[in-house]
Amino acid sequence: MTETPMSPPRQRRTHISSTIIKALKVWSLAVKLQKNCKIEAENMTRESTTMKHMDDPVLYPDPGSEAASFITIEQEELQALRTPSFTEKFLEL
Repeated sequence: MTETPMSPPRQRRTHISSTIIKALKVWSLAVKLQKNCKIEAENMTRESTTMKHMDDPVLYPDPGSEAASFITIEQEELQALRTPSFTEKFLEL
């Protein structure tokens, strides 16, 4: 969701405290990627619900909820994903 000058800042949901940030940083890359795939699918469902509501608010009275944030993938992990032999480990995702 894009913020406009009039909209309030978006409230964080996943990276909301230093304790949670530390816990997420110790997750393996595979777990982060799996979680992000799940978040992406859920966000697509939310977006679809919102579009249906915008098209026909009588038939679809509830708009989709706000999209969830992805788990941060560190720069080193992103670099590793650019290596084909490393990426082969994650083909099932």
